Amino acid sequence: MSKESLLLHADEDRIHSNQIELKTRKDKFKNWWHYSRFVVLGAVVLIVFAVAVVVAVFNKQQPDYKILLMTHKTYPTELVSALQSFFETVADDRNGDGVVQVQVDNYTLFIDESNGEYAEDMFEAARTRYASDVYYGESMIYLFDAASFNELYEDQLFVYTDGSTPEPGATDYENMMLPISECKLFSEDFDTHINSAMFGLEYTQEYIDSLLDPLYVGFRCTAGTAWEDDEEQMAYYYDCWDLYQLMIDGKE
Repeated sequence: MSKESLLLHADEDRIHSNQIELKTRKDKFKNWWHYSRFVVLGAVVLIVFAVAVVVAVFNKQQPDYKILLMTHKTYPTELVSALQSFFETVADDRNGDGVVQVQVDNYTLFIDESNGEYAEDMFEAARTRYASDVYYGESMIYLFDAASFNELYEDQLFVYTDGSTPEPGATDYENMMLPISECKLFSEDFDTHINSAMFGLEYTQEYIDSLLDPLYVGFRCTAGTAWEDDEEQMAYYYDCWDLYQLMIDGKE
């Protein structure tokens, strides 16, 4: 055999002798894990994240009541929080979770032209959220200023203050709302609570009064709604009516 042939075969033997032979399951698994571990770890992270989101959604406390605050300009978050905490002192734990929770949603429905396109986007978002709230009956009690009422009132949106339903096309709006100054719940205790919650912040008493004094309270009408025959939604409606009456009559 020639020298060249010996060298050629020697190279081939060396190549074959260095091949990895996966003889056992453990060897095969180790090889698979070496090349696939990052894919597997990424999938695990995604699954854990998805499960965490689902658990958070299901465990999130749902408010006992939602109140819609409809204004021509955004109210300070501290004031909205103060309103929520005040209503929580008089509302009941209607869902039985051991916590009284009232959610006040502030919808600002006018464009601040000084903010340009951003303001328009915020305006459209607020309109969409408001339309959804109205359609699904998320809020039965409305706090609003005159400018917002004139802009957005729809036929038969509110009942009369005695609970009766206005005729279609009725325009005696003064009978469908009350200034909060005429509602007994918004009395000295209310002022004390709000002032205490806002104490130490940069807002003056004059500014706080300028936001609260123009507000009215109204209550939703069921006529023509998508939920007027829904027993669960109507149970919520009547519970909200009791809270609305408490606002008008005050604590006994």
